[in-house]
Amino acid sequence: MKILFVSGFLGAGKTRFIMRMSKVTGRKFVIVENEFADINIDAERLRESGTNGDGASPFRKIVELSEGCICCSLNIDFNHSLYTIANSLDPDYLVVEPSGVAKTASIIEHVRTICYERIGILAPVTIIDGKNYEISRRNNPDIFYSQLQTAGTIVVSKSETWTEDDYRRLSEELHIPSDAEFLHKHYDKWSKDEFEELLRREYADLKNDILPNKLKKRFVLTAKNKRPDLETISFKRCTLRNPMELQSFLQILTSGVLGRVVRAKGFFPTANGENLNFDLVEGLYAITGMPLGKDTSIVVIGSNLNRETIAYLVQN
Repeated sequence: MKILFVSGFLGAGKTRFIMRMSKVTGRKFVIVENEFADINIDAERLRESGTNGDGASPFRKIVELSEGCICCSLNIDFNHSLYTIANSLDPDYLVVEPSGVAKTASIIEHVRTICYERIGILAPVTIIDGKNYEISRRNNPDIFYSQLQTAGTIVVSKSETWTEDDYRRLSEELHIPSDAEFLHKHYDKWSKDEFEELLRREYADLKNDILPNKLKKRFVLTAKNKRPDLETISFKRCTLRNPMELQSFLQILTSGVLGRVVRAKGFFPTANGENLNFDLVEGLYAITGMPLGKDTSIVVIGSNLNRETIAYLVQN
């Protein structure tokens, strides 16, 4: 079982990248989906991402880990989950999507303690948000650079209109390691072989328990993993009745009057039978429909949140 970590800050687009990789390669991955909140919205989105329009999940199995990021509660629980997956499902590839606030280096260091001939680690993928990376880097530099510096492959999301100069500017601005794979195009334009390359690149020489020379100098393990200074609010009931009410709610969240909202996402059925899906990242939001009816699941992540008022707006 080869483990591929797909990391990236909150809202970077990790789940969409995994969906695309599955669709292009045709592989039915086993997925470990880690959510910072106690409701795992992205796991539900993965389940509903049928590639043939028939609602059938393209993934063999989705394992949910919620209520915190795995780098803050690693050791026994997460490693035990990996052992269980290896022994019961024995997949060729396990894709792990850590919480957006996870420090990838810490996770990999712990997982390497259980690697043997049946469990290996592939070069991790880090997703950089092409629209919001400057905000993420400024407000959460330790998490942002941990994810960047442990990447074997770097992918820029939300870059559909970028030019070669845009990618070059980003590389210079962030000092992207020269030995990291960095394709200068959006992953929607990747070929099957370019995705498959992610599944062929080994991260570590597990037999000798050392990192490859080209990654060794970039592997930095932080001394302490504190829970990030962010809080979450989750809802399973919603009285927003239509897109206009949802839009008003999201505009209030982005205004800052209820605290700093880093990320909000969710889906719910409306009074007239619509099924709404929304994403908010650092002040920008999008509202779309969903093909299937779903119970309400809403998550708001940020700091200094006015929990009572947010709950009133969602559930009144």
